[in-house]
Amino acid sequence: MRYSYGVGKMLKRFSMWCNRHEGLMILLFAVVLLRIPSLFTPHYYGDEEIYFVMGRAWREGVSMYQSMFDHKPPLLYVLAGIAQGVFWFRAMLMATMLVHTVVFYKLARLLFSKRPKLAFVSALIFVILTSLPTFEGNIVNAELFMMLPITWSLLVVFKAKQTDWRRFLFAGLIAGVGWLFKVPVVADFVAITLYLFAFRAESLGKSIRAMFSPAAILFIVGFVAPLASSFIYYAMRGIGQSYLDTVLTMNLGYVSSWSTGAYSFNPFQSGIFVRGLAVAFITLLIYALRKKLDRGFVLASLWFVFSLWGALLSGRPYPHYLQEPFVPLSLL
Repeated sequence: MRYSYGVGKMLKRFSMWCNRHEGLMILLFAVVLLRIPSLFTPHYYGDEEIYFVMGRAWREGVSMYQSMFDHKPPLLYVLAGIAQGVFWFRAMLMATMLVHTVVFYKLARLLFSKRPKLAFVSALIFVILTSLPTFEGNIVNAELFMMLPITWSLLVVFKAKQTDWRRFLFAGLIAGVGWLFKVPVVADFVAITLYLFAFRAESLGKSIRAMFSPAAILFIVGFVAPLASSFIYYAMRGIGQSYLDTVLTMNLGYVSSWSTGAYSFNPFQSGIFVRGLAVAFITLLIYALRKKLDRGFVLASLWFVFSLWGALLSGRPYPHYLQEPFVPLSLL
């Protein structure tokens, strides 16, 4: 009888929790519903094959970035090595997107605190855009993994005071995990840093001082720390230069190779410079108008501009690259 009473009480509490978080439960159900088919779809995409090859090399102790290499940082390959198969690899992605949905919804609730329905719609758009096969949301790619740490870090410090430097350091460390999946996440981090420190200040002078405040510096240090730690790790294994050449130097050539036909960095011929000027102009425009605009729109628009720039770095027409700007786009 006591056991039955205890179970009944737990079920009642769970039911009450679900009623209070009905919107979130609908969103999580939608994520599962949209992603279940991907768990049983055979792997057909070349990038997943590369991840499994690199993952197997990591699992078997092969020297990555020397005997085996690809141009991404190691974390995606580590996950592939742990998963060892399509089902579990995509199950990891589903779990990641479930967590990301919770984090995104909480962030949307903060941005649209007076309009909870808008927060739900924003989160629903996020779920749909990041799950549809049209944009390759159903297959494993770094973009879907790297954006969770960015969104989470923003949630951690969104209401934090700049005197709470420990929170900013912690948030920076969280964001830095995204860097271990793919380098373009730097663009998202720059946008968030500008918003948190420069765009919230009342004047240009205060914006500049805020960018050099202890909180901002520790936020940046925290972001750099995970990738710097990975460099130290590979340097201790005697392949630090090879890792540096692959993850940074090779990536510089990669972003130009589609336009130039060679792995030599050319920001002018590849269009990176022109797109960078456009981002700079729009950033200055948003900054100038920030006091007249809704704070949610300022954040989302600034983040979207930088995120889109990051997605278009290489100029390659791959749909899954759009998963990066889909996060801020859902907030617009």
